[in-house]
Amino acid sequence: MKRLNVFLLLALLLGIPYCLQSQQKVDNQKNVSNPIEVISWVPPYGIAACQAAVQANFGTCNVADGLTRLGLQFWTPNTNGTIKYANHEAYTPTDADVQWWKTWAAANNVEVLLCIYNNTGSWDWPLAVSAFANNRTTFINALIAEMDRLGLDGIDLDLEGVGSFDSDRAAFNLFVQELSVELKARGKILTIDTFHYIWNAPNQSWWSDWVGVVDNIHTMGYTDLYEAATTAYGPFSFQQNTGIAAGYAGNVVSMGLPSWVASWGTSSGRGTTAQAHIQEIRYDIQEPTGIAIWDLQLQGWQNSDLWCEIAGLKNETSCPAAGTPCDDGDPNTTNDIQDGNCGCVGTPCQTAGSTCDDNNPCTTGDVFDAACNCAGTIQDADGDGVCDADDVCSGFDDNLIGTTCDDNDACTSNDQFTNNCLCEGTFTDSDADGVCDADDICAGYDDAVDLDMDGTPDGCDACIDSAEAVDGCNATAGTVDLSIANAMGSDYAWYETDVSTTVLGTGTTFTTPSVSNTTTYYVGQAGTFSDIAGPPMTGNGFTGVNDWISSTQMSFDVLQNFTLKSMTFRALIWSGTHTISFEIRDSGNNVVPNGTQSYSITGSGAGPFWHPVTLSNGGVDLTTGSYTLVVTSGVGIGHWSGVNYPVADSYISITGANQAGQILAMHEWEVEGGGGGNCPRIPVVAEIGGSCGASLRLEAKVALQAVYDGTSLMSTALNTSGYLPLQEPYAALGWYNGTGVTTAAVLSTYDVVDWVLVELRDRNSLSTVIEAKVGLLLADGSVVDVDGSSLLTFDAAIDSYNVVIRHRNHLAIMTQNAIDFASTQVVDFRNFPLHGGANASAMVNGTQALWTGDATLDGSINAADRSSTWNNRNTSGYLLADVTMDGSVNAADRSTTWNNRNRVSLVP
Repeated sequence: MKRLNVFLLLALLLGIPYCLQSQQKVDNQKNVSNPIEVISWVPPYGIAACQAAVQANFGTCNVADGLTRLGLQFWTPNTNGTIKYANHEAYTPTDADVQWWKTWAAANNVEVLLCIYNNTGSWDWPLAVSAFANNRTTFINALIAEMDRLGLDGIDLDLEGVGSFDSDRAAFNLFVQELSVELKARGKILTIDTFHYIWNAPNQSWWSDWVGVVDNIHTMGYTDLYEAATTAYGPFSFQQNTGIAAGYAGNVVSMGLPSWVASWGTSSGRGTTAQAHIQEIRYDIQEPTGIAIWDLQLQGWQNSDLWCEIAGLKNETSCPAAGTPCDDGDPNTTNDIQDGNCGCVGTPCQTAGSTCDDNNPCTTGDVFDAACNCAGTIQDADGDGVCDADDVCSGFDDNLIGTTCDDNDACTSNDQFTNNCLCEGTFTDSDADGVCDADDICAGYDDAVDLDMDGTPDGCDACIDSAEAVDGCNATAGTVDLSIANAMGSDYAWYETDVSTTVLGTGTTFTTPSVSNTTTYYVGQAGTFSDIAGPPMTGNGFTGVNDWISSTQMSFDVLQNFTLKSMTFRALIWSGTHTISFEIRDSGNNVVPNGTQSYSITGSGAGPFWHPVTLSNGGVDLTTGSYTLVVTSGVGIGHWSGVNYPVADSYISITGANQAGQILAMHEWEVEGGGGGNCPRIPVVAEIGGSCGASLRLEAKVALQAVYDGTSLMSTALNTSGYLPLQEPYAALGWYNGTGVTTAAVLSTYDVVDWVLVELRDRNSLSTVIEAKVGLLLADGSVVDVDGSSLLTFDAAIDSYNVVIRHRNHLAIMTQNAIDFASTQVVDFRNFPLHGGANASAMVNGTQALWTGDATLDGSINAADRSSTWNNRNTSGYLLADVTMDGSVNAADRSTTWNNRNRVSLVP
């Protein structure tokens, strides 16, 4: 309902021109029942201009006649929640500036507010969020402390976000609510500057959060808000109606007006002047309301009539809505509210000491005091400054979250206290082999790749041989045919003993002399090799070659005997002929035989160049051990930076005993030698007597719970993702005394799921393994040999055995009864009677499958397995913790393990 101003009615009746009212200086006393607030701001870059404006004499009415509040926009937040004086456009306010405005305001009955804002050259919403959301308590304490220190009347929040930030609305509301509690307890004011539209933050859609909490909302509409507009976002009445709909009294939402212009908008209302717009706010909306003037420099508002109009607006009166919170001035009442007739009434206080609720979740034992205040005791059991209700970690200092710590795990780095109250680090595995750097056997290489199963990964192994012995047999005395399978080439020699130097034969096959008893022979790598060692010149992974600073020596280890024949290096010369010399010294710093080498090299002007040289006198003979190459001439050699040691191959390992993070640019070492004599020999048995060739064959089918689709097939994700290794994993786990290797061609041809281990157990002693074989598990459940198609064969005597299926992260299963291997046996574990009965396996759509989740290899699924999957989260590859067998470890693996908890393998 619109009201006609009494003065206007009287003026019309008496025929007095209305404009006379604007010439009359009005009383400066506000109506306390429902005050109309007029606020303006002093920006840090306009202090002098604002001081001049408030001291200027415009005529009948001046700034002091119309202003009720003043916002000192002098402060900005820090990211940690503390605050500071702003430095905006090269001026930083001081305490003296604040004191000047306090003195002026006190003389003119004007309240002074601390205005906190987040413009540091542009509106920085993340800065605001870091204060009110991430460091809420610190931010509130800092604002209150600064307000109290300077004796100000309240706080104005001018935290602006250019864009839609509704995701931060809840955090902003919590900040406003808690700040209001602190301010109301001190009898102070809280106002908020907001956008009038919903695409920036905070805005009109957030208003409903603050009903009864804030004293005034200042809309920042400025020139795009005016009554009767046809092209603007919305008129003044729209903003007031929005506020009333949100639950506010009509005078709480103050209209933002621009003091830098004197006229704006269309003439469809009372006019385009600032004075006309203020008349619209006084007379043409439901309730007269306040105005928020940006800013007090008043470039366009230095006009007496205008300030008389503002003074008239300030003194408008109306009754606030019934139920609006107020203060009746009686310390013995509480819950004071408006009665709808401009009266403020409260409920008499309860007796001091009686219980109440101060609506603060951080307190307990809330009671009324003698002044009618309801207050409780802050609860902070762990003494970290964060109340129990807000504690992230009970019994832990929340302030430590995000700080460094030590989780006592050598496999992690960058350890920090996290929001789960634990000290946790990042699993460090530079070579991505599933073994952390601290536990790496062979840094820079996959520790799991060990073809010859000698305990040394191939990346650091001078003797790599995947050959397997193929024993021979003869029923009676005579010659026996022996051979090796999976050999690396054909350069092998056969011996009587593992240390004999007499070669009995060469190649991958050997026919023994006539023997009458079972005899063991030995076969090993033989002949010579010629290869290129050292880091390659291209694709070496180093960060860059430096041609200006030269290190003078390089330490390296020789991993197997060889002769160093030639090398290529980067000499720092550009023209002319120079001599380059170096020495190779042993661990005792003695120059090895022929270890002093010199060459003449010529530069051609555009260098430096890579220079290949052939070592003199046939090269330098080096046996296994540690050496140092020392450059002794005046010609420098470039070096690579950013090196991670060791830099190794099968022949040399360049150690970290060099210039920090650098290595001499010396590449492509040509090495020659006879490495076979230094490598272990393989025993091969020539058996006399026995079954001679009789073997058992097994046609088995198995389902793994992790990958079985419930119909007939299993996922081959590990194979198709390239994670499935050519080398079986069970020997490395200590489960299998042998080796098994397949080929990339087999993995690409057949639908291989994973490696499995099959054991024949003694039927009279079920824990005794008679023989074990590794096999490939296909998608249809078939267990086959390493060629992808043949059945598994065993050398055990034809008899009856219990059969066990083992998998690296599933629980093993075993047949309930012994299987008679008098002929080829078919055992389909998916529906075969199992040792242990129904609990021995998981049932997937009616099919028996091995339980998944044993990531710790202890034969049971429990919390330790769940921890293993979670500690290895966000890693990929062929991993024990990947109990879902999809190639990555994540929350699904953790859930799967926990869902199968308390399962135990029933295989003895």
